[in-house]
Amino acid sequence: MATHKSEEVAQFADRVLILHQGRLIAQGTPQEVFEREGLLRRAGIRPPQVSQLAIYLKERSLHLSEFPITTEQARRGIEQLLNSLPDMWRETRFFCRPNQASDCSLDVLECQTTLYQAKNLVSDIKVENLTYIYQPYGVVALEDVSFEVGKGEFVAIIGQNGAGKTTLLKNIVGLLKPTRGRMLVEGFDTRQTTVAELSRRVGLILQNPDQQLFSQTVEEEIAFGPRNLNLPDPEVVRRVEEAIAMLGLERFRQEFPLALAIGDRVRVVIASVLAMEPHIILLDEPTMGQDYRGHHQIMGIAKRLHQEGHTIVIATHHVDLVAEYAQRVIVLRKGKILLDDTPAAVFSQPEVLLRTHVAPPQITQLAQALPAYLGLPRNVLTVVELGEAVIGKLVNSVHHN
Repeated sequence: MATHKSEEVAQFADRVLILHQGRLIAQGTPQEVFEREGLLRRAGIRPPQVSQLAIYLKERSLHLSEFPITTEQARRGIEQLLNSLPDMWRETRFFCRPNQASDCSLDVLECQTTLYQAKNLVSDIKVENLTYIYQPYGVVALEDVSFEVGKGEFVAIIGQNGAGKTTLLKNIVGLLKPTRGRMLVEGFDTRQTTVAELSRRVGLILQNPDQQLFSQTVEEEIAFGPRNLNLPDPEVVRRVEEAIAMLGLERFRQEFPLALAIGDRVRVVIASVLAMEPHIILLDEPTMGQDYRGHHQIMGIAKRLHQEGHTIVIATHHVDLVAEYAQRVIVLRKGKILLDDTPAAVFSQPEVLLRTHVAPPQITQLAQALPAYLGLPRNVLTVVELGEAVIGKLVNSVHHN
């Protein structure tokens, strides 16, 4: 199995081989490999979240009884650590470090979660009793779906394959028209608005980049949309240069897009959409084929666009990224909305999520698996949150003793 998903490797594999720049740089059991923090950082590989937690605590001179790669191992380690008080403090020098900054980087395993804020009263997207049926076979992809996305929100849509995520995004951008109900984008009814007109307002990055690439060079690909808007040449050049720089595509500008690696093809598509400068940006599985660096590069771009005022809607299976970046999560199941709330509220309902075959982030699962008597929060979203909660518990125990 070749994969970037470290939690799956930890759960299923007997042996792990790490490739970096065409060379085999490490091999061993998952336990042996994921404990090599420095090597993983250099190779751009994210260890399981429970392993990140052990590393986070180790940096503060707190050591779990075993290096965890599974939720159960981490649960045992945290329970033993907290139950060892106060004797542990006679032998261990403990120190606290200020909270991590809000910006993610490869030198920080996790970053603080952006808190969900109240919906903006001005809606960029308004979905009214939307039903979409694929013809001629009568497959109901979406059924009576209603919600609004406020101007400037960052919304994630999750659900199993076939839940209707891609169909929903295609209805927003106007590639599909509602069978029943209405889709309003910045007040425009998509049934009465051309895709060309909507493209000035909303851009879509599809999960298969090959469906959006057709030009002979990366530069021509990115320039295609702005040129079709009949913009003057200097403005086209400005947009192309900014998009290339933002996505780090300088060395590929004269390359044939379809000959690039999958991750680079995704970045070209994102650059092409950004060059259109739409206010609303839709991303359908944008991190497909990307490694850990690629995940955070693309999500970092989405975060920056959101901070600049763009409305972001992303459909993804990467729940750890959802927990880290999104303000709001909509869970789809068989074409209907199952949940619509903050990431903390959504991921605190694992039994409901199971109905759509989605599991919370591993670090959230760990928090939910810890015994209630430990007094740790159960709705954490990141490694930093749980790590700081454990440290806070230890500090409080020391003060009381």
